[in-house]
Amino acid sequence: MKNKGFTLVELLAVIVIIGLILAITVPNAFKISSKVKTKAYETKIEQIESGAGATYGNNNLGVVRTSAGRCAFKVDADDNLVQAYYAANGVINDAGSLEKYPCIKMTIQDLVEAGSLEYDSKKMCDTYNCPTDTQTRAYYENIISNPVDDYIINTCNVYIYYKNNRAYATFDKVTCDQKRDTPDNGHEYKRLSKKITSTTKK
Repeated sequence: MKNKGFTLVELLAVIVIIGLILAITVPNAFKISSKVKTKAYETKIEQIESGAGATYGNNNLGVVRTSAGRCAFKVDADDNLVQAYYAANGVINDAGSLEKYPCIKMTIQDLVEAGSLEYDSKKMCDTYNCPTDTQTRAYYENIISNPVDDYIINTCNVYIYYKNNRAYATFDKVTCDQKRDTPDNGHEYKRLSKKITSTTKK
């Protein structure tokens, strides 16, 4: 008995059906994959922020100690720092470059890139855009140490430290050292931001 093969029409029909199935399922698969990667990214950021707060959470909190009026700033209704100034010869000027006068709230990514936090590895979310952002951004995992010992200095002579995922500042290094060594010595601090912000907006 002679076997009968597929006709050309039947083969074309099968190809069309397979094409339709792929056209429906493949885009959905990519969307699901992107959502999974996005969620993983957000989860990693949350873990880093939580870890940073736990690692650098040994300082007591207080209110700002203004020292000779060297640095002044404005806060919004939520107590977030919105503008920084530098006082020279008794005159308060606009801060200008944030790199020059960074009396501002910091993000985990800012801290890593400034060398204030150290990490084991750096990964790029290079296959998708991070949530609500048009840029491909880096994220960091396994923060292992703080090379500058809890504090960041800038030209306003402001030192920033961290507790419970929040940034705080003081105006001179002596105060920082005393505060670290003797937590109840009465030196005052000002909260720079209610929470260290994520590298993405949620």
